[in-house]
Amino acid sequence: MALYHLHAKTFSRASGQSAVASASYRSGQKLHDYRIGQTFDYQNKQGIIHTQIIAPDNSPSWVADRETLWNQVEKAEKRKDSQLAREIEVALPRELTQQQNLELVRGFVKDNFVSQGMVADIAIHESNADDGKKNPHAHIMLTLREMTPEGLSKKKNRDWNKKETLEDWRKNWANMTNDFLSDAGSTETIDHRTLEQQGIDRKPTFHLGHEVTSMERKGFLTVLGDRLRKLIHINKAVEIAKDIAATMKDGRRERFLRYSHYMNQREQTGQELDDKNKGFQIE
Repeated sequence: MALYHLHAKTFSRASGQSAVASASYRSGQKLHDYRIGQTFDYQNKQGIIHTQIIAPDNSPSWVADRETLWNQVEKAEKRKDSQLAREIEVALPRELTQQQNLELVRGFVKDNFVSQGMVADIAIHESNADDGKKNPHAHIMLTLREMTPEGLSKKKNRDWNKKETLEDWRKNWANMTNDFLSDAGSTETIDHRTLEQQGIDRKPTFHLGHEVTSMERKGFLTVLGDRLRKLIHINKAVEIAKDIAATMKDGRRERFLRYSHYMNQREQTGQELDDKNKGFQIE
């Protein structure tokens, strides 16, 4: 089943991050950060399927070199709390081949980022998912300054930080992914809207990530793992409640569903709620 996942974040010095280190980890390469005089080596990292830098046509030739690119980004930022780069992480459909997913990512990057003057550093990974199957996904590192023939622009493009811009990216990713799925003969689709916006009565779940999944498989219970198990339990309880309600008469069905909603909310928050339906009893 194809799932929607697009997560955006920024790297900043205030958080002790380095654009060079981030690029090294995602690409699985050995890169040296000239600003702090430190070399980062992730050549032994597993699960890296493809890496590629895509830049505007008028970019200087050095942009194609990953170490030079991100050192130039570091050099352009003078403040100790500067934001260095943006990352867009997307889940790739299992229904598509590796080549189809690569073309999907390339098209999305060119249409939404490179066309606006950004340089995109792509890394496609394939790790083990929570269900034991493969979890193909892409990390897209983006410059916060436009690339010109002379190099990075002096000012950052603040329009790229707008909420409306992110929403456009989220919508465009869903639309392009659905087009690729359709062309591949799949009936699966994804939707960038929240479950509430789609009218779906289900709590949103999340990926545990490689490190947490690895700990859980070794028998170590985690806070994130417990949270995910609780959400899955609540979603299952909602489905069972709907099945039970379908056998009831209208008035009783409505009361039962309100009571079920109360119980699920109480389980999620761990608090007693002021709800007139909490005393409902199944006869």
